[in-house]
Amino acid sequence: MSKVSSDETKSYKLILVKAKMDPISIRYGETVTLPLNTGDITDVSADIYIGKPGETYILTKHITLAEGEGTFVFSSVETQIPLDTYYYQINVTGFGGTVDKYPAPEAGCGGCEEDFPKFIVAEALDLTEIS
Repeated sequence: MSKVSSDETKSYKLILVKAKMDPISIRYGETVTLPLNTGDITDVSADIYIGKPGETYILTKHITLAEGEGTFVFSSVETQIPLDTYYYQINVTGFGGTVDKYPAPEAGCGGCEEDFPKFIVAEALDLTEIS
């Protein structure tokens, strides 16, 4: 088994598609980087919202994009949120101020949790969850 330094970060590449997006699983208190490439060089910013449908989001981050690319970075302090399965949504703002929201809802599923990709916060052995 290899030793993992606490300075290392977990990284997921976010690929924006209107259909299903990949789930993200992290450990409580882990630093996480989420590179984003929108595929459109005219996109200027993006926001990620992490929470549960019908509730106030528990975590959010805004980034400025350069030619449609940027990276969300969550510090180990920011990811010390209650252990649970959350969901995430990414809003992308284009040059003209238009906002696209990812993923798109499935037909016939108004408000379904299955519409959103999962963001899972799992227990860590070195930290105790603070409620």
